Amino acid sequence: MDNLSAGGIILLAVSALLAGGINAVAGGGSLITFPTLLALGFPPITANVTNTVGLVPGYLGGIAGYRKELEAITDDAERAALEAKLIASAYERGNALNMASHVEIDDVIDPAETRARILSIIGRGTSWRQRTGKKRPMVDTW
Repeated sequence: MDNLSAGGIILLAVSALLAGGINAVAGGGSLITFPTLLALGFPPITANVTNTVGLVPGYLGGIAGYRKELEAITDDAERAALEAKLIASAYERGNALNMASHVEIDDVIDPAETRARILSIIGRGTSWRQRTGKKRPMVDTW
């Protein structure tokens, strides 16, 4: 993508702020930014890499945020216990996001239909399946 309109930049900024808030609460902000990048015409691989690299500042912020708590503990065993507790807490929050697969929501709600509706709302003119010059199809992770 060589150029991006002012509206596209604003849309990306708003989606990034919204995704950052979602990531801070429970994770899953990529569900906002990745479709936005695709809707603005970025190729899927570029959108995926951009989306993944965009998460790094949040992880660095989390490291910086817990640094004082971890440095305040001088006992190595106690520090390891706090670290394990924090990791377990993050894991539990992540499990909430994966609950759909456990209760088989995908059997009731078709992910492909959901994706098509989201793209139609965003107003993207072409389907993500319409490709030119690709030898392999995209791996659908939905």
